[in-house]
Amino acid sequence: MTNQACRNCTLRAHISLPAQAHAAGGQAHQPPETVDLVADLAAAGWRAVVRGSGLSTARCERTGVQVISAGRHRDRHGDNLAAWLLASYQADGRRFASDLNGSFLALILDPGLPHLLAVTDPLGSRRLFYRRVEGATILSTSLRSMEAATTPLDEAAIGFYLAAGSFMAGRTPYAGILAMPRATVFAVSPAACAAREYWRYPPDGPKLTAANEAEERIERIVVRSVSDALAGGLRPAVSLSGGLDSTCLLGVLRNRLGLAPELFTYCHGKPAEADDAAVAARTARALGLQHRTVEAYGGRLIRHIERNAEWGEGWACHCSEIDAWWTLATDWAGQPARMVFTGDQSFINWWRPLREPEDLLLDASLAGFGALHWSEGLFGRALHRRLGCGCTEIISEILARLDGFDTLMAAGECLYLDQRMPNTYMAWRDRFVRRAAETCAPLVDRELYEVTSRLAPELKMGRRVFADVAARFWPQGMPVRAASGAYAPDWHSEIVRNADGLAAWVSGTSSRLDELIPRHVALGLVRHIRAHGKPKTDTERWMPRIARGSRDWSTRLRGLGPFHRQLVYPHTLLIRLLTLRAALRTG
Repeated sequence: MTNQACRNCTLRAHISLPAQAHAAGGQAHQPPETVDLVADLAAAGWRAVVRGSGLSTARCERTGVQVISAGRHRDRHGDNLAAWLLASYQADGRRFASDLNGSFLALILDPGLPHLLAVTDPLGSRRLFYRRVEGATILSTSLRSMEAATTPLDEAAIGFYLAAGSFMAGRTPYAGILAMPRATVFAVSPAACAAREYWRYPPDGPKLTAANEAEERIERIVVRSVSDALAGGLRPAVSLSGGLDSTCLLGVLRNRLGLAPELFTYCHGKPAEADDAAVAARTARALGLQHRTVEAYGGRLIRHIERNAEWGEGWACHCSEIDAWWTLATDWAGQPARMVFTGDQSFINWWRPLREPEDLLLDASLAGFGALHWSEGLFGRALHRRLGCGCTEIISEILARLDGFDTLMAAGECLYLDQRMPNTYMAWRDRFVRRAAETCAPLVDRELYEVTSRLAPELKMGRRVFADVAARFWPQGMPVRAASGAYAPDWHSEIVRNADGLAAWVSGTSSRLDELIPRHVALGLVRHIRAHGKPKTDTERWMPRIARGSRDWSTRLRGLGPFHRQLVYPHTLLIRLLTLRAALRTG
C-alpha cells in the first residue's frame, strides 16, 4: 500500500489477481508484474495512487486518462481489456459502462474529473472493498490491505454470517469496510463514494413464451461464452460434477467445439457408485477423456480451517473442498495456464410458485437468526439477542431492494442475483478456485440473465428450458444421472474426532473475535457436539412424515413447508465461528 499524498488528500488503491498473489505454500507460482500508477486529479487538487500486480493497464498520452483492469470482458482478454475500456470510455464517456459484461474490475483515472472511477462487473465476481479514513479513501481487493486491524468489528454483519454462512448487503466483518456492489460505477474521492448502477434486473423487454425461441437464444449465448473464454489460448478444464450444469459445458467443449478438456471432480474418500466423482468418471470414459478425482478434504481439520481463513480472509463463505483447490494450485504451478469451467448457473430451480414473502428468504437461505434459536444458552441471552437484532437489520436492508417487483418470482430472482450470486457463488470462485487457475462460469452471464428474466414462469419451473438446451449439446444423449455430492466429510464426526485438538487450539490462540464472542462459546460448542449425537437432517426428520401423508400432489407440496425451514446445526455453527476466529486472529 502506498502512502504518498498531495495536499493532504490521497486515494490509495491496491488490486491484484489472487491466483498470482498467493499460491500453495504461500509462494507465487507466476511472478506477478507490479505496476504503480499516479494521477493528479487537478479539478479537485488531490492525488490517486494505485499499486497492484497481475493487471493490464492503458494510458492516453493526449488526455492523460489511465485505465487499470483485472479479469476479462466477454470478448476482450488479457492485456486487451484495459485498452478496450480506455477506448470505450473516451468514445462514450459516462455511458461506456452500459454494455459491460464479463468477470472483471477496473479503475479509471481521468485528470479532468474530480474523482476516480471504480467499476465492478455485472455479477460482482471480483470483489473490491473500500473504506474512508481521515483524509483518504482506500480501495483494495484484499481486506488485509485496508488497515483492518484497527477497525471495529461489525456486530450485525457477524451475526448475519453465523446464521446465513456468508456476508451480504455489502458488509464485511469490519465496520466501515464495505464491498462494492455488482454492476456499479463508483465515483471515488477522499471525501466521498457515490454509486451509479449501470445494469438493473430485470431489464426491460418482451416476455419469451415460445420455448424454441428461448432455447435457441440461450444456446447461442452459452456457445459464445465458452468460445470467448478460450480465445486467449488457455487450456480448458472442467470441474465436472456429473450434474446437468457441468455436463452441459462438457457437451459444448467436446461435442460442439471438438476440444478435449481436462476433467476433474473433487470428492471425499472413495466415491460410491452414485457419487459425483463416479458419475463424472463414467462420462469421461464414454467420451475417451481422462478424468481425475481430487481429495476434497485432507483430513486435518485445523489446517482446513486455517486455509479457509487465509484464502477467504474471513469474508468468503466456508469452502468445504478447499484442500482440493490447494492440491490443484500446487500441481498446476509452472504448467500452461488453464481456464477452469464451473457449473455455476443463473437458472434458479423453481419447483413451485412462490406464495408468501417468507418463501423468498427460504429460497435464498436467509432464515435469520431464528435458525440458531437453540444456541441462546451458549451465547448468553444478551449477546444472542444483539446478534439476532443485527441479523434482522441486514435482512431488512436486503429486502428493501425488492420493492416494486410485480411478482414474488421476479423479486426472488433479483434477490438471488443481488446477494446469493456475488456473496456465495462468485466469492467461492474469486477467493478459492481462482487460486488454482483462471475460471469461467458460462451459465452465469449478463446476457443470459436478460433472456432468463423474460421467460414465462412455466418455462422456468424445474429449469425446463435449460435442460432442453443442455440436451442440444449431446446428440448421443445426455449422460446425466442422479448423483450425490459426497465432497464434504461428516463435520460432526470430524469435530468429535478432533475435539481435544480444537479445544487446545482455541484456548492457545487469541482473536479479535473474542472482543465480541468470547472463546468460551466455541469451547462450549466443542463440548456440546462431543456430548450429543449427530442431529437428524431436515430430510431425515421430515420425509417420513411427508411419506405418510396424502399422495395428492398439492397436499404433498403443502407438507413440504416445514421441510424447508432452516436450522443451523451445531457443527455448522462451530465451523463458521472457528473460520472467522482464525481470520481475525491476533499475535
